[in-house]
Amino acid sequence: MSARLKATIQNELGNYNEALTFSIQSRTTMLQLGDSASYREALVQEAVALAGLSYLEASNRIALYLLRDSTNYTANLKPELLGILYRNAKQVGNFENALTYREKELQEANRISNLELNEKISELQAKYELDKKQLEIATLKQQAELASTNAQRTNILWLASVIVLILITTMAIFWYKRKVAIQKSETLTANLKFLQSQMDPHFLYNSMTSLQRFVLENKSDEAALYISRFSKLMRQFLEYSREDNISLEDQISAIENYLNLQKVRYIKKYEFSVELDTKDGVNAMIPPMFAQPFVENAIEHGLKTVLKEGRIEIKYVIEGDICFVTIKDNGSGMKTTLKNKNYKSLASRIVNERLNVLSEVYRRRISFEVQSSDQGTIVYLQLPFKTAG
Repeated sequence: MSARLKATIQNELGNYNEALTFSIQSRTTMLQLGDSASYREALVQEAVALAGLSYLEASNRIALYLLRDSTNYTANLKPELLGILYRNAKQVGNFENALTYREKELQEANRISNLELNEKISELQAKYELDKKQLEIATLKQQAELASTNAQRTNILWLASVIVLILITTMAIFWYKRKVAIQKSETLTANLKFLQSQMDPHFLYNSMTSLQRFVLENKSDEAALYISRFSKLMRQFLEYSREDNISLEDQISAIENYLNLQKVRYIKKYEFSVELDTKDGVNAMIPPMFAQPFVENAIEHGLKTVLKEGRIEIKYVIEGDICFVTIKDNGSGMKTTLKNKNYKSLASRIVNERLNVLSEVYRRRISFEVQSSDQGTIVYLQLPFKTAG
């Protein structure tokens, strides 16, 4: 807030000492800046403050000094200056001078009011002429636009027809492609379920062979335990075979049940561990029964021929959008097995086919890798997963 404005406010509040201080401060600043108009306005506020403090003579000197100023800076200040002289004269009882100043104050106020009124009238006249000219221009422009309306309407109708035709064609193509995509997805899902179901007969064949051996050898206790665990595992397999994805917890439960079942089957014992590492608490859902064939291979063709204590380690690790599955055994390795027996893994072939189908469903390459030596075999699986919920 400027000092001059502060002086004006203090004068209106009757705080004349503060008003005098601010007006002198403003006058000094405006004189230094060379702002003549603001300098004279500050003098007016100084005169008002002096009058309020009863320094009437000093107040009159400032007012008369400004009234004698012939510049245009004081033209609009005259009514206020004459008002100061009027109030000062009235205060000392010089009513004749007071009346004279009052009449001049009113004359100047009327003159300025008339000037402002004439300026306003001139502005309105100029605005009227401008609006009139703009209206004429707008009328001519409208007439020119109306002259071409019919041609534009024809072009718009033609363009709209073309756009509608393009939209209909686009929607038809989109609908057709969507229908083809749905049919392809349904086909891939059906193929995936068919390949998944092929795992069960392979496992069933080996299981029935083991059960037959127990019966022929009159091992009733082992047969009963085997049947109990086999029944529990079959319920899981039947339940999971209807699902596209199951939780890692269910997957691990099935693998552990399978490994415990196989421990009953073999005289030679082995140990196993199943580890789950899910970062950030991810509740992953993966395609079922991928690890089981490789676990079966580890038992049937890896640990079966070794003399040392067998061990199978299975680990599930979630990283990014992939579930990494590692199946490790300390068996004799695939090369030794294939050398001793003319063996061809049906399970591996089925897993590979299932991975190919999954690659099409998820539109990304999904594969597995097997590293084998006479110290054992490691299988690396990379499976897509979905978050539960």
